[in-house]
Amino acid sequence: VIKQKVIDLIAENNSSKVILDLHHLNFIDSSGLGSLLSLLRSLNGRGGDLKIASMTKPIRTVFELVCMHKIFEIYNNVEEAKRSFQTEVPSTPN
Repeated sequence: VIKQKVIDLIAENNSSKVILDLHHLNFIDSSGLGSLLSLLRSLNGRGGDLKIASMTKPIRTVFELVCMHKIFEIYNNVEEAKRSFQTEVPSTPN
């Protein structure tokens, strides 16, 4: 459900740079992790990116347990995630 809602929001806003603020999330299971991976792949395929902000300690523990913290860019808060998008250097075509 969340995956489709995020996909719909991305399409509605023609977004390629997405930040998920997880400060209210207290639990995530394998299907939730799979949805996040799917969103990341989808955005990367369009030249975009997904960053995660404000992760709670229990969620961070799950991410570390399954090594997802090595796949996603995780920030302490939304402002840090926004700044990371602003400082990225665009790739130049070869």
